[in-house]
Amino acid sequence: MIESLYRIGDIIKTLQKIRHLNAVRLRSLDFNYSPEKYSHTAIDNLGNLNRLTIVNPLRLEIETQFLHSDEFRPAHANLVNALHEKGITVYNNTPLLSQINDTPDEINNIAYQCRKIGIEFHHLYVAGLPLQKRWNKNRPIDINDVIDIGSRLRRNGSGREIPRYIIRTELGEADFGLTSRIFQDNGQIWVKLLPYNFEYYKNMRPDFSCPTGVKADADDKPVVSVAGLKIGVSRDYFLFCRDK
Repeated sequence: MIESLYRIGDIIKTLQKIRHLNAVRLRSLDFNYSPEKYSHTAIDNLGNLNRLTIVNPLRLEIETQFLHSDEFRPAHANLVNALHEKGITVYNNTPLLSQINDTPDEINNIAYQCRKIGIEFHHLYVAGLPLQKRWNKNRPIDINDVIDIGSRLRRNGSGREIPRYIIRTELGEADFGLTSRIFQDNGQIWVKLLPYNFEYYKNMRPDFSCPTGVKADADDKPVVSVAGLKIGVSRDYFLFCRDK
């Protein structure tokens, strides 16, 4: 992102013509792994792209990714402060990775570090990102562990520390246990997307066809296969799969 600021500036100037558009989010892994790339000049240029006006504002946001609480450094706090002075908010989206950060303690630590330095913990991806499809394929995340993580953050963290729990599917993102239901069929984990039916997609695109791994249930609701998850048998998980 930092190497493309001039190109990004041209794109944002074009987007400013769209009156209902009021925010642009730029994804930057360099924010985490190479914060030194954010020079004073780069921060000033980003600030110039942030239009915080009463009429037709166009707010600039930065999204980054922390995989483990050990990744947080003092340089991140300094960078967040510099961006906040320009009116730029920083968001973190973390994918759950088996044996790396899939414990209540670790996600609680990430949430605490984000809150401490002023980063919004936006999404905790339960499954569906390309990285998760590769890493969790042979070491799937237990649904019960996700529930434990959610319980721990709700009990110990402030409301500003609690992320949304998201599953990315072939038909878009779904809220874990809220706009989706998870169930198991023949050893495969499936997610039922509750807000939509196939008529919804066909109205947007008449030639719509189901992507691979997507099927319709008896209610014409999309049911999407999801890799990297498993349902343990040690506790009751029917809260999330009762509408199978």
